Amino acid sequence: MSMDRRRDQRREEAQDRAKVRAGMTDQQQLAHLDKVFGKGVGAKRERAKLNERVANQKVEKPKKEKKAKEPV
Repeated sequence: MSMDRRRDQRREEAQDRAKVRAGMTDQQQLAHLDKVFGKGVGAKRERAKLNERVANQKVEKPKKEKKAKEPV
């Protein structure tokens, strides 16, 4: 296999992996990292980024809409 074909094949595989990862939630991505590397092992920066995003999601709650007062 020539070098160019191998490079193209690897690029396509990377694009496929990126599509799969984009479809995962932050929690699912953390679970995947645990499965691949072990619980809390490896990918420190990625784990920190995902954990921060998960924490921010939990803090932000949707605001309740105020009901308009009806005229008397």
